[in-house]
Amino acid sequence: MADDALLHRVADALGLQPSKPAPPGGLLVAWSGGLDSSVLLDLLERLSRRHGFELAAVHVDHGLRPDSRDDAAFCTQEAARRGLAFRLEHITVRKGHSTQSQARAQRYAAIAEAADALGLATVVTAHHADDALETALLNLSRGTGLRGLVSLSAPGDSPGIARPLLTTRRAEIEAYASQRALRWIDDPTNLEDHYERNRLRHQVLPALVDARRGSAPLLASLANLRQDSDALQYYARALSERARRDDEPGLQTIAFDRQVLAGQPAATIALALRQVHDGWSMASLGAVVEAIGQAQSGQTIAIAGATVIVRAHRVVIEPTRGRGPQELAARQAFAATVAVGQPGELPWFGWHIGWQLRARTSGDEQPVPACIARFDAELLPQTLIVRGPQESERLVVEGMDGRKRLKDLFAAHGVASDERWRWPCLAAADKLLWVCAIRRSADFALTPATTTVLEIRCEQPTEGEEV
Repeated sequence: MADDALLHRVADALGLQPSKPAPPGGLLVAWSGGLDSSVLLDLLERLSRRHGFELAAVHVDHGLRPDSRDDAAFCTQEAARRGLAFRLEHITVRKGHSTQSQARAQRYAAIAEAADALGLATVVTAHHADDALETALLNLSRGTGLRGLVSLSAPGDSPGIARPLLTTRRAEIEAYASQRALRWIDDPTNLEDHYERNRLRHQVLPALVDARRGSAPLLASLANLRQDSDALQYYARALSERARRDDEPGLQTIAFDRQVLAGQPAATIALALRQVHDGWSMASLGAVVEAIGQAQSGQTIAIAGATVIVRAHRVVIEPTRGRGPQELAARQAFAATVAVGQPGELPWFGWHIGWQLRARTSGDEQPVPACIARFDAELLPQTLIVRGPQESERLVVEGMDGRKRLKDLFAAHGVASDERWRWPCLAAADKLLWVCAIRRSADFALTPATTTVLEIRCEQPTEGEEV
């Protein structure tokens, strides 16, 4: 049956196999109550019973329509009828020129909060093949590059988000809902053509599909573009790694060998530089690429949150000191490494950080000041990272229940909001270990079996010291 075929397709997209245990962490369905997400929820409920993974749903009420409460009530009642773990989140979106963009950003933030609160690792959305085509057309009309054309074409492209319906057409979703006699709600705004996406959906996309005698050629083109984009990104990452230099003075700089970059295609150079900070657009890097190809040196170019200095043999990127979101986002790309096996020290925006590896002593059982953290060195990876705090980040605090938001920890310790950007944080890959001089995580803690200790000390800038 068609519904079984779709069930197997979704299972394959999520890596669910009868002979293997389900991936750990559980799934959270972003559920609007509409057709697409209701079909996705039904599919995942069936797979959950078959494979035994944890499943929950979240509905976000934007409050943008008078009847949005009816949508929330429907989802609440339907979740109760299904016996499904469920969270209802409310957000407030100010109406204006970018209402839809605001709503999307706040919706994803609320969904991430719900996933965190429920302890679920992956958010699953109901984006499908028609959505991918609409997004490509929408971004094309806005002057996008290659990445914008394929931004919604890979099922597992975004960390922590799965889109198992991306190879499924809307007609297949409608057929499944009919066969399963599902209940859902219709959003009347989906019929209003004053929204740009709706005009593309109702007018442009049907005309293109009709002209090509079906959507298959369009979907094949997206798949080919995705492969081209992946290949270009792979080459750009390799170029970035080959050109990167670590001998530039100052730990808050990132340097590249200009000669390695020069002579490469302009788009590849821009993509290589964008490995530093994904928020830089290709257009904003155009002046940098042009300067790299010119004979003179010493040019200084400002881009979002950073300054690029093109020297005779180096391209040096330094973070700016502003407090705006662009500056903060750019500074998060700057980090310093801690080699666990070797003693060392480094400055960090006025802080002094030092570390040593030593044998465990009986004194390690005693409490230590907040400026010192000790970890079981044998459990740690070989390299740790010192970086700034990241937006909406949380810490599993040693000796406390649950995960604490960094902004709450900063507030509790009297750290002003305009000082937080420079606060050093210690991490192992993407796992936060220590907010220096405030709190450390429960990970890699000393145990009776610990024999080797990594001790790290953070000294804060004194009052009036340049940071």
